[in-house]
Amino acid sequence: MSTNVDSYQTEPWTHLREYVYTQTHFPNTKWFPATIVCLMLAHVITMVVHVVGGVKSSRGKERSLFLRDSQGYYHPNHHIAMPSTVMLYAVASCLAMGSFLYDYLSKAVHAQSILFYSLGVSLGLMVHWQQIVLVAYALPPSKFRFLQRASWKAGLHSPRRHILSSSHFNLLFGIGTLLPFILPAVPVFLSFNCVRATLLKGKILDDLCVELIGLLELTSTSADNEILASEKRMAALSQLAGLSKSPEEIWGYYKWTAGMYCIVVCSQSVAAIWVHIAILRRLFAQVKIVKDCWIQRQRLRSESKFTGVNVTYPPDDQQDAHVGIIKMKNTGASNNLKASNSEFVNNWTDWLPSYKSPPNISQEEWKSDLLDTNKKNWATKEKSLMKEQYIILRAYATNYLWITILIFIIELTSLLFTLSILLNWYGVPYRLSPIQASTWIVVWANSIWGLAHNLRLISL
Repeated sequence: MSTNVDSYQTEPWTHLREYVYTQTHFPNTKWFPATIVCLMLAHVITMVVHVVGGVKSSRGKERSLFLRDSQGYYHPNHHIAMPSTVMLYAVASCLAMGSFLYDYLSKAVHAQSILFYSLGVSLGLMVHWQQIVLVAYALPPSKFRFLQRASWKAGLHSPRRHILSSSHFNLLFGIGTLLPFILPAVPVFLSFNCVRATLLKGKILDDLCVELIGLLELTSTSADNEILASEKRMAALSQLAGLSKSPEEIWGYYKWTAGMYCIVVCSQSVAAIWVHIAILRRLFAQVKIVKDCWIQRQRLRSESKFTGVNVTYPPDDQQDAHVGIIKMKNTGASNNLKASNSEFVNNWTDWLPSYKSPPNISQEEWKSDLLDTNKKNWATKEKSLMKEQYIILRAYATNYLWITILIFIIELTSLLFTLSILLNWYGVPYRLSPIQASTWIVVWANSIWGLAHNLRLISL
């Protein structure tokens, strides 16, 4: 009979210990350790590739984190700044994942894991912003060539026109670099203190439950033991009252932090998508210019062949010639034109990504008349050269189109990640505790950024 009474008295406190354990420990998920190890290896490989590539490409070049051009535009040094920040991000992310893995294996949670994780996310967003700045800095203001060929042949760098002025560009560069660290600083610090206080309350409550269960299981109870047990009950209930509010408080700080990161992610996503779409428009515009010039040239030649008209093409140093579109009624000329233009017709396979790199377009080619605004210069080119440049531009435009699609998917996934915390898709605190939900958050975030940086390696 006494055994049933003891069990009846100790069972609630045993369940309370189980509740404390679920609130202060990671869930027993077998996939978590293997996933964390794979993500850490992926981050290490990405870091090594970036660092080795940066060391090789920086030989004989200026070794500073940021560069300033003649017009006052500051931009990251692609050979130094990018590998350095990626290395810092990988180290911080590996520290965070290693800390979470240690907590999982040791059955003890440490609050500093949150600091490592937040630092890794902020560094990842800084790397992303530097990539956007580099692309925006290289973005031409229009689809046409904006530098005169003569100045490049003479070795002179003509003033380059950008979308934004140097003051606005530098201001956005600085704000975007510091924003991932400034905005979430306060909620991250409050989350750290709240998690640390929750872990302390949980440990105190667990110790009180152990002592109380020990007192209740005594076969002989005295008045002193009953008084001591009553005191332990009051202390345990007091700790429980504070601990029961902790999950919602922690998750509130998590949501605050996610809201700050959401502002950064949204602003960077809009900038990234706008910049990449602008580049796509310029690339496909150049492809269309080459194709249209060839079609117009063939129309003129076909018309002259069947009508006896002699068509000549003026050299570059003469006045501009208007190459118009001639409406041909001659069936033979039309058929001949269709057969000649068949090489410039796109098949559906041309829109698939190419795993074989197209011939590189060197800086000299980009500065040459390849990007000339005057279509009359294209009309004087040979068919083989025009076709070669058309294939190169089309391959680059198609590959960049797929890269843009993947970047859009990553941006959307990053936004969904922050929304998952803001909208509480994890069911905290009813289905999962904040610490248990952290396992999904860590895996999701590091998977996104690991994929993003590996995609950058592919796109280079």
